Amino acid sequence: MNVQPLGTKLLIKPVQREEKTAGGIYLPPGDKEESNQGIVVAIGDKVELKVGDKVIYGGYSNTEIDIDGKTHLIIDQKEVVAKIL
Repeated sequence: MNVQPLGTKLLIKPVQREEKTAGGIYLPPGDKEESNQGIVVAIGDKVELKVGDKVIYGGYSNTEIDIDGKTHLIIDQKEVVAKIL
């Protein structure tokens, strides 16, 4: 399925939460905190980011969609709080 966001919307593929931190601490499997990082897969017309950028996003107005069996999010650019370099 091809999806093209409109306006200032982004299509994000969420990144799975790490099982171990950078410091070597293992996170318990029961910890259900959602990841807030993702990869930009597609962009609308008026977006400052580009496809392939890794971002940190927030907000509760995300729209979940299923593309080829994988969960993706459509979010507004204003929900992105940082770009990971």
